[in-house]
Amino acid sequence: MYTASQGGVRCGLKKLMESLVFKTPEKHHWREIARLIADSIPNSIVSHLGVPFAALYYEHIAKKPLSCCYAVFDAMNNLAGVSIATLDRTQSRKLTLILKVKLFCAANVRILSLKTIHWILSGFFNIDETNNNEKGFPKAELMVIAIAPQYRGQHLSRRFLEKIEKFFKENNVNNTYLILTEYSNLKANRLYGRIGAKFIKTNTYHGKKINEWHKSLA
Repeated sequence: MYTASQGGVRCGLKKLMESLVFKTPEKHHWREIARLIADSIPNSIVSHLGVPFAALYYEHIAKKPLSCCYAVFDAMNNLAGVSIATLDRTQSRKLTLILKVKLFCAANVRILSLKTIHWILSGFFNIDETNNNEKGFPKAELMVIAIAPQYRGQHLSRRFLEKIEKFFKENNVNNTYLILTEYSNLKANRLYGRIGAKFIKTNTYHGKKINEWHKSLA
């Protein structure tokens, strides 16, 4: 039975969603963005290395000419969500020497943790497997969509997707793009399955299971 209170809640949610504004993130937004992404991908090595590290890393990728980043803020200027995508995943991850030093300092003692050391060694001893897996990757990649808890379930991820796919098409990406998710991240896997991405296979990177998805732009 539909009640007045339910109608009020839905009306409130609609107004809340209509108040959201897409903006290009500014310098002071990146730590908040890093926290939100860590909440969505808690087991990633970037999240493990801490907010200062993640803020520098994601800002570096987002500001490259071949990348796009959309952040959404509510009427009180609170971060509601963020997305990052790139036309070339390999080029977007290239780091200058200066940035490597900054990232090393930002990670602080976390760089010496057992988890970090295991991640580095696993990648080193399995580099051939990683290279073989990446040979079949589409060049363009949707790196992340992260939504603040209070805005989840309101189709904000689809609004991000529309903007990202428009960016891809405007830059001559006309076939498919890549999405990688942690095997254990059930929410992310359900999300990308719902938006029409095709699951390809599960690969192992740095000792972790990672799902490979391809999303068609056709």
